[in-house]
Amino acid sequence: MQRFPNVLASSFGVYSARLCSLLATSTRPTLTLPVGTNHLLRFMSGDGIMPSFTSGLMDKRHEAVKDQIDRHNLSTKSELSTPEARWKEQSQKFMQLAGNQPPAHAYSGRTVEIKTNGDLATAYRQLDGILARNKVRWTLKMTERHEKPGVKRRRLSSERWRKRFANEVRKKVQLVMKIRDRGA
Repeated sequence: MQRFPNVLASSFGVYSARLCSLLATSTRPTLTLPVGTNHLLRFMSGDGIMPSFTSGLMDKRHEAVKDQIDRHNLSTKSELSTPEARWKEQSQKFMQLAGNQPPAHAYSGRTVEIKTNGDLATAYRQLDGILARNKVRWTLKMTERHEKPGVKRRRLSSERWRKRFANEVRKKVQLVMKIRDRGA
């Protein structure tokens, strides 16, 4: 078994202290991962203010899919003569793989696999990046207090304008870089 330290670097984000305290002093079992197994780190909404993080073994169906992919990569390529036969074989393999996929759930997009060496810090950074891109913390912060309709309308209008402006600036910079690359 491999045990993770109670202290994570402060650059991991806002919730690292909360995560460390949960790992260190929680009444729940501490995060102990057997070496050589795959785990998932999921973002759960927790109490609505501060998210909690849980770890669980990967779904068996997911492992079965990975095994099938590995077996497919190791096996020799079949020597089918016609494109139709190759297409049919690939379609059948894909349908088998798709049938083994677990159905999507509320935490599918917020799930990060902890690799076999049990590198929790990397998985936590990846999960933190997903949460930042999806603005989960910002949304939680915005829902703490009521926002008047007029203020909300003005804020949303301003955000849309900033997004459009940033997109146009990005396009112009790309155009200038393309022109400079041509040597003009």
